[in-house]
Amino acid sequence: MADRGWDTELMIVAFEGEVARRPGGYVRAVWPAMPDFYWGNLLLLDAPPAPAEVAGWCDVFEREVGSLPGVRHVTIGWRGDHPGRPDPLALGAADRVALAAFGAAGFITTECVFLAAEDVAPPAGAAPPPTVTRPLASDADWAAAYDSQRTAWEPNIPRAAFDDFVRRRVAAWRRLCDRGAAAFFGAFLPDGALVGSCGVVVRPEDGLARYQSVVVAEPLRGRGVATHMVADAGRWALANLGARELVISAEAGTQAERIYARVGFRPFMRQLGAFKRPPPPSSP
Repeated sequence: MADRGWDTELMIVAFEGEVARRPGGYVRAVWPAMPDFYWGNLLLLDAPPAPAEVAGWCDVFEREVGSLPGVRHVTIGWRGDHPGRPDPLALGAADRVALAAFGAAGFITTECVFLAAEDVAPPAGAAPPPTVTRPLASDADWAAAYDSQRTAWEPNIPRAAFDDFVRRRVAAWRRLCDRGAAAFFGAFLPDGALVGSCGVVVRPEDGLARYQSVVVAEPLRGRGVATHMVADAGRWALANLGARELVISAEAGTQAERIYARVGFRPFMRQLGAFKRPPPPSSP
């Protein structure tokens, strides 16, 4: 089974960056406009590395990706369709060994699930949320989406750096929308306030589509806003963007995965990788 999840990850980078297969069993992906985007500047390996290979792959990353201006992290992932994983939704022995090796080397390891659907809809009988989902249209809409995306801040990231990252990422999404390759959506209350946002990016040649950054304001969580927003955005992309298959990613076993399953997504592949944050600034 082809790993369409990583394929959609790389397709988004390819719109503005560079994705290139290198000799030696890996893909180099770089996004110069977003050098601090961990999953936009990475190495994607064809298979999980052995523990003795981790340091060597870090050297390759530094040479191929980390030497670019603004890249201070390290991110390495590997495809889920490698021969050592007969069940695409289960971890193979080589996957477990690689995750442990990266963890021992000081990396943060990630275990996510790729899910896909050819059609989506809210669960039958689900109460409607207090919101309406529609594509962003005006400068005011995009400014509100920026504020929405800022709520995903994590305290271990400097606030100013995160806000700047979100500003540039939202600008990149808007450029994709302007060229007809994406739509970004808001969930709006009756008074016009935006309380949720997400995007869908579509590869025009085959209709493969990938969701981006599903966020809902904390006071509105648990009221069906995310469920209906994800379903409405997907149906809009299928009807208006030429999407044929929708792909989304969630951390394994989380509420997000359960929400996506309720609207029709089904898991098809584990997404594994590891990243190391930039070192903290040195003291004066």
